[in-house]
Amino acid sequence: NNKGIVGVSPNSWIIPIRIQKKPQNGEANYMKNTRIARGIKKSWSQFSSDILNNSWGSTGLSSDVIIDAYVRAATEGRGGKGCVVVASSGNDYSSTNINFIGNINQVIAVGGIKGNGIRGEYSNYSSSLNIVAIGGGVCYVQTNGEYYPKGTIRTIDREGSHGYANGNYYE
Repeated sequence: NNKGIVGVSPNSWIIPIRIQKKPQNGEANYMKNTRIARGIKKSWSQFSSDILNNSWGSTGLSSDVIIDAYVRAATEGRGGKGCVVVASSGNDYSSTNINFIGNINQVIAVGGIKGNGIRGEYSNYSSSLNIVAIGGGVCYVQTNGEYYPKGTIRTIDREGSHGYANGNYYE
């Protein structure tokens, strides 16, 4: 891209799947289990995703239809080879439970640590975790009246005015 920037998998695609919507007409539950399950299925059956990376969820939310959707992705995706399904442990700093998605046997549960190897002040933790990785520590700094993320992790951003920065790169 004439900037010397390349990712670990430059020919990969990121496919965002919307699983929730804004509440309408006083609707209390805008995260409907069937909508979430449809989004999970769509990711592997329609878009042929190899990896499903999930940083949403709750320790209190659980549903057989959602669990079944993840199990099917992990066993039927990629033409029967199964998709790799990854989920964050949650951000409640709880030792009693991790995000329910991470408790599904076919899902890799990931907790957060700081760069020095110490558990992040936000990350849920328990013996159910499969792995930990550096993350979090994100704060926002103000530049020219706009807030931008600044922290220990870097990730992709949407191009143009839809992203954090009004351009294609934030340096």
